[in-house]
Amino acid sequence: MAALAASEPALHDELLQGVDARGRSPYGLPALAADTLLHFGSCTANPVTPALLARHRAATLAGPALDPALSLRLRYGAAQCVLAPSGTDAEYTCALAMGPQPFCSVMCDADEIGSGCLHAAAGLPHAAGGPVGQPLPVQARVACLRLRDADGTALPAAAVDDQAHAIAAAHAAMPLLLHHVPCSKTGLAAPSESACLQIQRSQAGGARIVVDASQGRCSHADVRRWLGLGWAVILTGSKFLGAPPFCGATLLPPGWPRAQGFACGPGLGSRWRLARELGAGAMAAANWSAALAEAFGPALAAAGIAIDRGGDGLADRQGILSFDPGLDGDATRRLHRRLIVHGAFIGQPVRAGRRTLLRVARGAGTQGDRAGADLQRLAHLLLHELAHG
Repeated sequence: MAALAASEPALHDELLQGVDARGRSPYGLPALAADTLLHFGSCTANPVTPALLARHRAATLAGPALDPALSLRLRYGAAQCVLAPSGTDAEYTCALAMGPQPFCSVMCDADEIGSGCLHAAAGLPHAAGGPVGQPLPVQARVACLRLRDADGTALPAAAVDDQAHAIAAAHAAMPLLLHHVPCSKTGLAAPSESACLQIQRSQAGGARIVVDASQGRCSHADVRRWLGLGWAVILTGSKFLGAPPFCGATLLPPGWPRAQGFACGPGLGSRWRLARELGAGAMAAANWSAALAEAFGPALAAAGIAIDRGGDGLADRQGILSFDPGLDGDATRRLHRRLIVHGAFIGQPVRAGRRTLLRVARGAGTQGDRAGADLQRLAHLLLHELAHG
């Protein structure tokens, strides 16, 4: 673990204010990671490093952070913005907006979204130390869409859309809260926007759409377009955009009820400021794909490691490449922790049918001039741990 310099503890504490155990030990990251850490785990979390603390120090010296809720609302043209510790916690705001009547919350496969989302969608506590400790006045029936088959192969988009239409038909007289996920943990998108629009227009009991964009792998124009459709949007700055864990928000369009949120401390403002700054210099997707093709993919193929290919035939989805190390779930989790010990952080294991996948992901902080060499080092370390770990 890297040591904190004498001048850094206060900055470190401020940046992590409000971050409980969910944002630390479960990810396996040290409190302060070395700048030399091979970081391809932005689909899970981002480490705090001396370089990140230096950016935080410079931003602090430049002046106080803008109010993050106001800043996000103005940036995207939202009618309301409610901050949340995490993308999962932001789900409570959407559930409460449905009011006291019973409704059906249609969500994606729990393995492909936040682990506590199904509990939050029903207004239930999902983690010790979270902002909700008792059940909320939410009467939700939660229905999940399967995104993969029993072998872990991603289903075609049309098959997932069919599931969404079937659930809507089975709850025709009931209001729906339909979730569109433009990028899941492994880069899948479901259900399609066209299916969401059809259900929104035809549902007799009414339908609200919420976009779970917690990965942050979407453009400014995407968010504005979703809001223009009357859809709510859950965002985080703590995945693709590069901020440390606990950096969430819910954006609401005109016409939604007055949103309910939770008290958030100054650390959240600091994390959102970092997210905005880091996101401005994101590595080009084409450069990332080239680095994968030249430095990472061939090494995996030579070792017989299968790259996850879905119903659309893609391997690198939205900056996330998933692969099957050929181990069971427990062994894959142990491998993930060993990689951290040896200086590499990649996406946490994701269950995919009978398989368990690992992921490498591009983040806003991924350096284009170093990505190829770093991916090559990662591939060497991964293969060494598989052979000798």
